[in-house]
Amino acid sequence: MFLILREKKLSQKTNSSLQLLDIKLLYRALHLWFEQNRSDHFFRRNRNPYRVWVAEVALQQTRMSAALPKLQKFLEIFPNLSTLAGSTEDEVMRAWAGLGYYARARNLRKGAKFIMERYHATMPMTMPELLGIPSIGDYTAAAIASICYGLKVPVVDGNVIRIAARLLRKELPQNDKRLFNEAEKFMQQLVAGEKPGETNEAVMELGQKVCTVRNPLCEKCPFLKYCRTGQNGDHARFPLPKIKPEKVRVSWSILLLELNNQFGVHRYESFKFLKGHLGPPSLLQLANTAESKYSLLPSIFDSLLSQANRLAIKVSHTITNHAITVQVYHLTLKSLPTGLELDFFNLPELSERTPSSLLQKVYRSYENYRDGFRN
Repeated sequence: MFLILREKKLSQKTNSSLQLLDIKLLYRALHLWFEQNRSDHFFRRNRNPYRVWVAEVALQQTRMSAALPKLQKFLEIFPNLSTLAGSTEDEVMRAWAGLGYYARARNLRKGAKFIMERYHATMPMTMPELLGIPSIGDYTAAAIASICYGLKVPVVDGNVIRIAARLLRKELPQNDKRLFNEAEKFMQQLVAGEKPGETNEAVMELGQKVCTVRNPLCEKCPFLKYCRTGQNGDHARFPLPKIKPEKVRVSWSILLLELNNQFGVHRYESFKFLKGHLGPPSLLQLANTAESKYSLLPSIFDSLLSQANRLAIKVSHTITNHAITVQVYHLTLKSLPTGLELDFFNLPELSERTPSSLLQKVYRSYENYRDGFRN
């Protein structure tokens, strides 16, 4: 059943009268707009719960234009649950290259294996069961449940929060929990009609195309006549910018160990960043703390570092709120030291096996440095 929201009527002369904002009218306006403007994304064709799951995970916190070709490639390599569940972690990480947030790729694989074992290769249909699968949180579960199974559950992302903040004129930071709750309540009313999955997609696409962060196209918005913010042109107030955590400065020492023209790497098992990746021996030092994180036994790393050459290579990178400066060291080995277990690859092989953009920068910088030195 549709509910009614009340909002003060826009008027140049008076704000005393009330305008009723009917969710049913918003719903109709939204779906009419979506019918005429929906994007024909490849992942909306031949749709099934697996494809929806992978697409929603891949597109979170990622620009769609940049992500779509990489997502398409991933789904070509792993077209269904069984292929993803039967893959190795390295295969998944390589296929995920360019989509970032690599923990998502590892969790997708874990989730696929979980579904194969627990649910015999069939994606479950209830929210509690979906939420029990690795890599599936509230957002992804709601997308699968509403789009594939027609359950009336709201999807709330940054686009939805922005639209709700402007419609309801909530002057709160984008990442404020109170604003999330308001957006969720708004969406609960909107998805109470037919086609809840399409409703969720329509609101998210409206945020991507029309109700954008900067320079929204209010004149093209189906909600304009119900939206005081669009009529006033004061969209910059709603929502307020996110409350950002302080930047943490990180010094990252990377040790390139060369043996027979190949470079040693090992898997970062309990390292702070890039867990599960193959990378060179490393040391992290966080600014303003005495904390140091080694990727292998400290005594071995320190001994090798003391023999290495510090190269005129520095790489800058950002991971979440961490501002990272990488210093590169190089040491040519005659043999592998006792107690050190590494896999060795040449530079092209390393690049192929390394989806991390940070490590790719390091390898490219070293290759350019080495080639320049030789010339």
